[in-house]
Amino acid sequence: MGTSHWDNGWFAIAPGDPATSTANVLAAAGIPAAQRSLNNSEGVGQRVSAAKRILRKHGNYSWLREKDNLVVLNNGIEFAATYLIMLLSLIFTGDGR
Repeated sequence: MGTSHWDNGWFAIAPGDPATSTANVLAAAGIPAAQRSLNNSEGVGQRVSAAKRILRKHGNYSWLREKDNLVVLNNGIEFAATYLIMLLSLIFTGDGR
């Protein structure tokens, strides 16, 4: 696994609401990176709200939201780590029958 996303923390998609972020548990345990993630979540929520306002006023908002919510990518290591674990599982256990 490369380290190109390491500085962006764990989350691949930035949580927009610190109250619902899974980083709360780690922040309560005193892990500084988790607290930084929660601080980042506040800014992400503000940016997503601003983007929604702009798109409602100037864009086809219902079409853009037709499939899912708008998100801000954080480019963390979450996806890379998950894919690595899945790959290791396939290497050591095989693909089945």
